Parts: sequence; structure tokens; C-alpha cells
Amino acid sequence: PGVPENDFCFDAIELDFEKRLDDNGAVSLGATVLGSTAAATPDAEGLFPNAPGVWYSFVGNGDLVTANTCGAGNDYDTALSVFSGGCGAIEMVVQNDDACTRPGQCCLSVVEWNAEEGVTYLVLVHGWNTSFGDYTLLVRNQGALPEDDDGDGVPNEADNCVDRANPNQADIDGDDVG
Repeated sequence: PGVPENDFCFDAIELDFEKRLDDNGAVSLGATVLGSTAAATPDAEGLFPNAPGVWYSFVGNGDLVTANTCGAGNDYDTALSVFSGGCGAIEMVVQNDDACTRPGQCCLSVVEWNAEEGVTYLVLVHGWNTSFGDYTLLVRNQGALPEDDDGDGVPNEADNCVDRANPNQADIDGDDVG
């Protein structure tokens, strides 16, 4: 394959976020990118400076952001590094190697951080040591998480008992109170 167009920091591809529904019906913004680091150049800024990597960018909006390579489509030991600032003056925000696994595949990566509003973030997809290969990058803007006082996973406004954990929203006597 030819050298990727986002091989260097200054050629970072801007992520295109789209509205998505999660398994619970909550709306978030997300971007999914498929690519390869096979023909990329090593990036000294990354967690492993001898591993080839590719760059993506986006502007934060003040919400919690998660980036991962945990899904299908990753055929090598990935690492993720996130930076703020412009190329040539970047600052490390967060980086990770081996935070998640899936059956038959180990050593995939997850990073999470609060993306400050108006700040440009650079996401470097690279590998462990000198690893390279195909990847699927998922970046999700999780937004402000709803209040959940009892920690049962049901937001207060939909919870039939906000003081006690009742994840199934059981209501034995039918009075709309758990």
C-alpha cells in the first residue's frame, strides 16, 4: 500500500462526528475510521517511537471523549496517543497500550479524557514496539452523563426509586415506585 495521507501530524485527517444511538438508546456523537499503518512512518511523539502511525484531529466541545481500537478490524497490537496543541508544539494528553482485549485478539487500546471546548486534539493510531497493521478506530463523544444518584445505570429522571439501586425498575405493587 502507498503511504497514508495522514502519515504526519500536519496531515492529520479531521474526524467527522455523526449522531449515534448506544445500546441504551442514548444519543452521542461518534466517528469510525478504518485504515492501516502498514506503510506509515514511525512517530517519535507516540508511546512507542519506532512504531508507524497515522494522525486524526478534532476540536473538543467540553465533553468526555473515548477513543478505542477494541472492535473488529484490528489485526495487530495497537497503541493510542492523544495530544493537544499544534504540530511541533504538541503536549501529551493521554496514551494507552493494551487496555482491552476481545476473543482471539489481545493488546488493543482505549483512551478517555475530557476534551476542553475549542481545543484541537490530535489522535495518533500506532502500535506496540514496531507493530503495524489494519485498524478500526472508534472515537465517541459521550456528552454529559445524566445524574444517577443510586448508581444503578438508570438516570434519575427515569428512575422509579432514585435512592436505592433498582436496575430492572421492579415495581411489585404497581404504584410506579420501586
